[in-house]
Amino acid sequence: MFLGVEFFLTQPRRWRVFLIHLNAMKTLQRRALRRPNQALPQELLTRLKLIKSQEKYRDQVDTLSVAFPHKEDAVIRWYLQHQDMPYLHIIETYDHGNEMLVHVLLPRWRSVLKMEKLYSEWSLESLTPESEVENVLPSRFRDGEGWMMKPASPAQISTLARQLRLPAQAFPKLTAFNVQVLIQSTLIIRHLPVVCRMIAEVEHLGRIPTARKGFRAA
Repeated sequence: MFLGVEFFLTQPRRWRVFLIHLNAMKTLQRRALRRPNQALPQELLTRLKLIKSQEKYRDQVDTLSVAFPHKEDAVIRWYLQHQDMPYLHIIETYDHGNEMLVHVLLPRWRSVLKMEKLYSEWSLESLTPESEVENVLPSRFRDGEGWMMKPASPAQISTLARQLRLPAQAFPKLTAFNVQVLIQSTLIIRHLPVVCRMIAEVEHLGRIPTARKGFRAA
């Protein structure tokens, strides 16, 4: 129901304050409902909903990531690809996302591409043969590491809730690993156009181009 200006002005001060706060809360709720579609790709939102039906932590291990055997003693857990990032990838974030490392598996060249973001500037760092994948990726991404089935901490859930502008109670039980996937995916989403452009250039050449620095998000 729309309340006109005259009605508003005729109300006691305490009611005017209440109406202002009520309107502000409704505005925040509308933003919260819109925000997830902007903060995460639709495929990740769908997978997040799927986790609600998975009762045990071990059931959700393969919902957002996949174990890929590069060789007998190197099975790495990669983040699943989606429409906005059509490659298996791993994201590392530091300093609240100001520094970011992205590792991408390029099957065509049987290589792992490493990219780095420092504040607003991206650079191509290395292209490593897949057989040496364990030399470029942190050991915590080896499949079977304990945190992949460990419950997420309240602090992690709080961070994810803040990123998606949703109450912490809105989330199902999540593993520490899956919460990290979701948090990092929100941090990188606006950079994906430039990241995919960099990947396409390396895919075309089969090597790191001479101009490897100075890529920026639009």
